[in-house]
Amino acid sequence: MEHPRWVTSALRREGLRVGDIATALRAQNADGVADVERAVLEPGGSLVVTLRRDEQPADHGDVAGLHR
Repeated sequence: MEHPRWVTSALRREGLRVGDIATALRAQNADGVADVERAVLEPGGSLVVTLRRDEQPADHGDVAGLHR
């Protein structure tokens, strides 16, 4: 997945369906492909997702900035 769009040739090569990946994205807090900056299928079969900055959950620094 790049820029956010499916790389269907890569999915076919790995024997994956878009629905399988969409389920894995939801498990990692992405509502859909538009929320993802990058997704990589690791050699062990794990999908590692990097959310777009504006889609990432708030951290302690974000919350502290609200109280200033």
